[in-house]
Amino acid sequence: LVPRQVTSPRAVRFAVTLEKIACIPESRVGEAFCFKTIGGDEIWWEKIGVSNTDIEKYEDCNKTGVALSVVKRTGDAAGQVILIPGDAPLHRVRHYDYHRAEGLTLRGVVAFHHGARTHWTYATRKLLRDWPKGDRSVQVVFSCADPNTFDHPFVENYGEELEPNMEPLYTPHCRYKNKERFVDILF
Repeated sequence: LVPRQVTSPRAVRFAVTLEKIACIPESRVGEAFCFKTIGGDEIWWEKIGVSNTDIEKYEDCNKTGVALSVVKRTGDAAGQVILIPGDAPLHRVRHYDYHRAEGLTLRGVVAFHHGARTHWTYATRKLLRDWPKGDRSVQVVFSCADPNTFDHPFVENYGEELEPNMEPLYTPHCRYKNKERFVDILF
């Protein structure tokens, strides 16, 4: 899933390596789509609109994107959710509010924009703080390079809202330890 980007040398170099590029039309911004399994589990996706990014300052910053969530149902209305926002700040994903309001337990989050502190707003903090956590820890995946020239991730942002329930996972540490290129969040 590749959001549209401000044209820059880095974005162009990346784009020419892709055999096929498709874009979700802007007319779908704000609509949430849900795919359900026979067992009731769900995968949600939502197109996120253009942010108020300062193009002069953030030349290669993603301007739109796709946010996902995976829901594991444990009863009629109960369940757990993993949030996968891509570069979208959590407060900009409308279906996340729906999940929280229906009482789904937060099981995991992939930190948006590699754990950057940009767009870290009161609304995002409140969304995490008010989300039902359940008995298990909330796994937060920070997908970023180590070392990172942008100083990502800012783990303390998530820790302030999720502690003592937060279990941070870092993709670089997992790669070094296990030589794997993925991190599992299990329901």
